[in-house]
Amino acid sequence: MAKLHDMVREGRPLIVGSIGESSGLGVDPGPERCDVVEVRLDLVGTGPEVVRYCRDHAPRVPILMTARHPGEGGAGELSAEARSEALRAGLDHAAAIDVEIRSLESMEGVWKEAGARRLLRIASYHDFDEAPRPEKLAPYILTAQEAGADVVKFAFRVAEPGELHSVAALLRLGAPLPLAVMGMGPLGPASRVLAMQLGSILNYGYLGDGPTAPGQWPASLLAGARDAGGFTG
Repeated sequence: MAKLHDMVREGRPLIVGSIGESSGLGVDPGPERCDVVEVRLDLVGTGPEVVRYCRDHAPRVPILMTARHPGEGGAGELSAEARSEALRAGLDHAAAIDVEIRSLESMEGVWKEAGARRLLRIASYHDFDEAPRPEKLAPYILTAQEAGADVVKFAFRVAEPGELHSVAALLRLGAPLPLAVMGMGPLGPASRVLAMQLGSILNYGYLGDGPTAPGQWPASLLAGARDAGGFTG
């Protein structure tokens, strides 16, 4: 299996199949569905069935561990310490972790541990209320870069056609790091295909019965759209 760092450097848009409920743990994440599996530890926990899933699939599909901040869509009002411990428990099977930019300081320990293990590190920002202007988000890219992030992820609400411009403009900033950009909400599905076509490196769909964020496609459909469109980054 190619290392995730190498897959990102190649520049081809990757499909991330996100698991946020038990039904997703019963899905075989084959190449027709996704390139990477995101396990939302704030949603599914760190119990034996989660450990078993990650252990069984990690040899052939990169596993991305996420324990989301409650202010950015995370479940359970988990503290930074609790989220750090959840991530730390999964590092042996992980190829990547995702930590919010706002949490880089409070979760510095697990962030640095992931770096020492040479895992891919994603620094993320989520806004469920609006589509911020790219100039508002540009400083977050620099913060992520200074923290040693490999990818910066932006997800924000896209409700009006004009707000799709924020997706396109962000991907055209000429950022020093690879970006993963996506919309959530009413025009989330349209925004994800647009972002993928414009070079978003990580493109999230879901595995199982339901999405982990508003506007997600089933991962297999998103993969089909990428392959049919011949998107190469």
